[in-house]
Amino acid sequence: SLAPALAGVMRSPSPATMRHGQEILAAAAIAPVLRFVQVGGMTVADRYMYFPSVGLCLLVGFIVQFFLERSDRRKSPLIRRTTIAVSCATAIILIALTIPQIMIWKNSRSLWTHTLKHQPDSSEALLNFGLVLDGEGRYADAVRYFDSVLELDPNSVNARYNKGISLTRQKKLDDAMATYTELFAIDDNHASAHYNMANILAHLD
Repeated sequence: SLAPALAGVMRSPSPATMRHGQEILAAAAIAPVLRFVQVGGMTVADRYMYFPSVGLCLLVGFIVQFFLERSDRRKSPLIRRTTIAVSCATAIILIALTIPQIMIWKNSRSLWTHTLKHQPDSSEALLNFGLVLDGEGRYADAVRYFDSVLELDPNSVNARYNKGISLTRQKKLDDAMATYTELFAIDDNHASAHYNMANILAHLD
């Protein structure tokens, strides 16, 4: 029957099956970094390297195991001590490199502060740092960052939309309405902006 046949294949796969499985695994591992398949809004991100790094980590583990077993066969404590020392030194170096990355990704403020330090003209970083400031209640500062985005990209709908929100929270309703009016000239179907404008008009009435 089909079930025993499948079980037999699972127990003792043919070389061709194993080869195809390895090819599929390798393709799945590197797919996120080839930009053929985009996950989320980022085309490049640290997280895309997690899965592809599994093979490298296994390789390092096999190398360490090889030298430890070789030291046992040759009864050579020097090989064992050298292998352990190199492994520990490598781990310490990787930990030292990881800690700064953790601090960068601690929260949105630290992430976008770091990004702006290295890419001060990044419209995405300016926009997101403006959102951070808005979330902290620093609405005037947030507006300045949204304006910086608009200097780089005059047609940015997101910058105008969020600028309108920050202006509304400052009770600068006329400026907020003017900002939404500019937005409608670019995207007249922005439902959230229309909703915000309606709320402002209702408040004025």
